[in-house]
Amino acid sequence: MFCGIDSRDEIPRICLSEDDRVTDDAGVSFDVDSIIAFPSCLAVAKQGIRWSPTRMTVSDLQSDLHLRSRPVTYFDATGRQHQVHRPVHQTPHYTFGRVVGFEDISLYFLFPDLYREEQKCSRLRDEDFRLWMDGILLPAIYQCYSSAHVQHYPSSYDHSRYNSTARGVERLAQRVHPVAREQQLVYYLPPEALADVWANILATVQEPGFQQFQDVTILLQAKNLKVLTKDITWEKMVSRFQEYWANAIDESHITADLYFDIGKETCPQPASKVMLSHQTAMAKVE
Repeated sequence: MFCGIDSRDEIPRICLSEDDRVTDDAGVSFDVDSIIAFPSCLAVAKQGIRWSPTRMTVSDLQSDLHLRSRPVTYFDATGRQHQVHRPVHQTPHYTFGRVVGFEDISLYFLFPDLYREEQKCSRLRDEDFRLWMDGILLPAIYQCYSSAHVQHYPSSYDHSRYNSTARGVERLAQRVHPVAREQQLVYYLPPEALADVWANILATVQEPGFQQFQDVTILLQAKNLKVLTKDITWEKMVSRFQEYWANAIDESHITADLYFDIGKETCPQPASKVMLSHQTAMAKVE
């Protein structure tokens, strides 16, 4: 039988107790895995916001975030109003943008009064989002920022929608498909006017025709921060996290509804190893 070993060679032997000894050394690390907050104002973003004027095709808010269900209201077929509690991701919402300086943080607008008993997803309906953009958000932005800024922003719901699909339509006309049909465009909103924008929004939603938006709430969320914030001691981890947090977040607009998901991990100290395997060999093992 051919085994690949010359008869003059010493046959290798494996001794698991010697060659694969498990080390007793283990290291401990700490991290902030995720953050959830309900800021009182858009000015919470100290360096500004990367604003998305269009809705995501599929929302990135896909879980209850381990929060208690929140009250939402809806009208039934007879016109009677009901209030029920639903997980935060089932509340109609819109991903407003990301925090400059800490872009792992997303900001959302929650609209509890736009909940529908029969809804299959929490994405805003076209007619609701059009009214929100044309009647509330864009007028607030155009009123609070200079013409030097707003000349670069979309002027309406349709304008932003056409901008997001323009490149895909052009590529389709050329019969090439290297880009998505709809792009997620972003625009920078400087921090100086964010407080005024939010105040303008809160005033407008009290006016006739916009009251279905009057309970609009800001949700701040960041996740998958383990590697970014991980360090070997609690003090070093907190210091590392604060460098990012204090640089981007104005804590004067953070309310008591603030939650941190803290992690502690114990891992072996030796470096990890990668073992390569052949598919045929693995099939025989199985």
